[in-house]
Amino acid sequence: GVSGLPRVAHLVRYRAPEVDSIGDKPVAALMRWTDAVRQILKEAGLVRVKEGVEEMDARMLLIVLGKIVEIDSMWQVIVPVYPYWAIGSGQRYAIAAMQAMQRVGVPSDPRERLQTAMEVAATFDPAVRPPFEVLEGVP
Repeated sequence: GVSGLPRVAHLVRYRAPEVDSIGDKPVAALMRWTDAVRQILKEAGLVRVKEGVEEMDARMLLIVLGKIVEIDSMWQVIVPVYPYWAIGSGQRYAIAAMQAMQRVGVPSDPRERLQTAMEVAATFDPAVRPPFEVLEGVP
């Protein structure tokens, strides 16, 4: 997933290579993927340099070999310690909702938990609005 500029989401979805198709070592594959996406976004004029650091107006959430990985706006790779994560302006609300649901064990369906977490985030953050699109990949 991508939060931030819609153009970044479009380019990542339709021009970025598959993470699994660019290598067999997870860290190396992720680094090559990040470099490829950075180049795509540079060519589109969506990467800026601020105080010598390349930045983008977006954050990305990926699943790499069954692990959640976040690429932040300064291209740092973050691997959360929780089995769930969120990005964007409603991040705190969504993570809190997922934590609460995990503690009480309902709903048990991960897709339903995700939908509920996004609805909670939309309740409290005016920048989060349905419809929500959930993309599923092969774990």
